[in-house]
Amino acid sequence: MFMRRPEGKFGPRRHPLCPECKYDLIATVAAGRSICPECGYEFEAWELRGEKRPGEWTPLIGLRRAVISLALRSLIILPLWAGCAWTLSSVLGSVTLAGRGMVGIGIILIIPGFAIGHALIARLADRAGFQSMLLALLASAFAVGTIVGGTALAEVFRPFPGWWGGFTAISMSLFAVGWIIRTTLLDD
Repeated sequence: MFMRRPEGKFGPRRHPLCPECKYDLIATVAAGRSICPECGYEFEAWELRGEKRPGEWTPLIGLRRAVISLALRSLIILPLWAGCAWTLSSVLGSVTLAGRGMVGIGIILIIPGFAIGHALIARLADRAGFQSMLLALLASAFAVGTIVGGTALAEVFRPFPGWWGGFTAISMSLFAVGWIIRTTLLDD
């Protein structure tokens, strides 16, 4: 489920320790030697094991970093989208449903949907320290919540005409989730 980014043979901040005296052998292994400089024990590569250091990455720490990053970004995006939705409500109310009106509305909604999706997923794997579809699902959930919340907030101050509020929230959520999934699956 979690694909940790490769960071060397022993992982991030993991050092091979001497099986006898627990001396840190990182420099010894890097030099290609197999004798502990501290106690003289001749070791083999399979005998070495890493010691977990303080601040070590774990899936729970990575998940917590991802959620905090997404929550902070969503809190910044929410009032911005609410302001945009409030402004767009007059535009959406005056557009007719016939013919090209729907194409114009689609174009209006694609741009902020992609922008919100991009803002939430950008560098999320780096912040979390792992790559997984779980990050895409989390970012998608935060995108939908942010868009629906911002649309609802805009409706409180200036109601969308008819069903436009729901249509806007659903359409933008689909665009944002599509961008997040595309970024997660196609970008390395």
